[in-house]
Amino acid sequence: ESMAASRAIAWFRRFFLYMRKAREVLPTYDKLIAVKRDIDNQVESSYEAEDKLKAAEASLRSSQTLLEITEAVHKTVIEKRDYLQATLDRIHQTVIDLTGN
Repeated sequence: ESMAASRAIAWFRRFFLYMRKAREVLPTYDKLIAVKRDIDNQVESSYEAEDKLKAAEASLRSSQTLLEITEAVHKTVIEKRDYLQATLDRIHQTVIDLTGN
């Protein structure tokens, strides 16, 4: 009986010791949970920022490609204009040569 009583008392002492420790640790645990939430939010926002950066880079590459195409078309148009102008000048000169003026 005395042994059972001392075991029960020891069990209650351990129980209350664990409860006290749990009470002391609980604010730290709450802080850790808040920090974990904050880190998760920051990671999520960094993923979103990375996605936006990738989209911006893709848009930039697309814009550069469009610029290259536009410059090539402009160069072709200038070459055709110069060719047509030279052709018109030759026709004009031929007309002058044929009419004698």
